[in-house]
Amino acid sequence: MIKGSCDFYAIDAYTTYYAAAPPNGIQACDPNFPNCALTTSLTPDGFLIGPNPDAGATWLYSTPFGARPFLSFITKDYFPTVPSIIVSEFGFAEPAEGSFDTLEQILWDLRRADYIPSFLDNILSARVLDGVNVTGAYAWAIYDNFEWNSGSRNEVWFAVCQPDNP
Repeated sequence: MIKGSCDFYAIDAYTTYYAAAPPNGIQACDPNFPNCALTTSLTPDGFLIGPNPDAGATWLYSTPFGARPFLSFITKDYFPTVPSIIVSEFGFAEPAEGSFDTLEQILWDLRRADYIPSFLDNILSARVLDGVNVTGAYAWAIYDNFEWNSGSRNEVWFAVCQPDNP
């Protein structure tokens, strides 16, 4: 009854990775496991996919260029009947910003100043050029990284959508 019945699809779209088949090929996958791929933060030529904020966030890379194709994939291939997509969270950190204690350090925000407009440009391109009905986008608030750095990240997210084409 709920398959394909969502009002919108929300996604936390922070970063991008490359996917590849496992070293022993798809045949080595467990047939009951829904996904069988490796992910990597390296480009096919061996370079990092983008800058990393610091050693504590090894999962996060500045890759705003991945937002547009991902939003298009969700709309056209994975959830074609969902009427809108909301980017419910995106953001980036400065290296070691949890230890900053001067205004000069806090205001030197180059990586985030590059990431946020680039990410928004990719969301806009997905909407205008690819026809993705993005109806909202929410960036990290300034206090998110202070909370994250102190270990008090208390978020609960759940999915209520079933893919149209699993």
